[in-house]
Amino acid sequence: MSCYYFELIAMEWCSCIGDPHCRQLTQSLTDTPIALNWPCGYTLITDQCDPSQTGHASLFIQAKMTESMHNPGHVFVKQLVIQFEGSIIVLQNRTVTVDKQPINVFPYISTPYMIGKSYLGHFFIRMANGIEIYWDGNHGVKFAVPFALKVCGICGHNTKAFTGPDYRAGPGRIAQQCTRHDIPYAIGERTSDLESFARSWGFFVEDDIPCIKDCEGP
Repeated sequence: MSCYYFELIAMEWCSCIGDPHCRQLTQSLTDTPIALNWPCGYTLITDQCDPSQTGHASLFIQAKMTESMHNPGHVFVKQLVIQFEGSIIVLQNRTVTVDKQPINVFPYISTPYMIGKSYLGHFFIRMANGIEIYWDGNHGVKFAVPFALKVCGICGHNTKAFTGPDYRAGPGRIAQQCTRHDIPYAIGERTSDLESFARSWGFFVEDDIPCIKDCEGP
């Protein structure tokens, strides 16, 4: 039997809610959240942050976006994909799968994580590295990240030592499939604008029509 206990740990919070407005880990409540208005997918949080880092990351939290039918030009989180310690957890609507297997009994306890579900259909995931994830079963997700854990992504670096939004670039994987989205920044380099920052953390979603059209361009 696996045992989980909860302790008071200093945390930073990140959230992506709505169409979507993402508040980064180091943003104060008075700062304006960043707005992601492009389709495809984005890495929200990963522990692969150092350009010199070799090997595979142990953590990827990625969001697949889709365009709103009621508000064209705006996107929202359609699906949350968590890759952690060899497992792939997928949250979409009010369902969850682990390694493609539907999970219907909660709490679901594995060695590196625990998944719970509230009576409202909200999901809670507590990971062995201390990260907590809250998915509302619709289009909103929140993360709590321990100060001691070094992460980066759309949620920003939790080691930021400057004011304002954290626009440090990601690996630019989307440029491998979308040649019109050239990312002229090295990983970790501060970009000059929100779109360049967002694209640098983006990835291609092959079964999403808005993403395909966005890659093809006008």
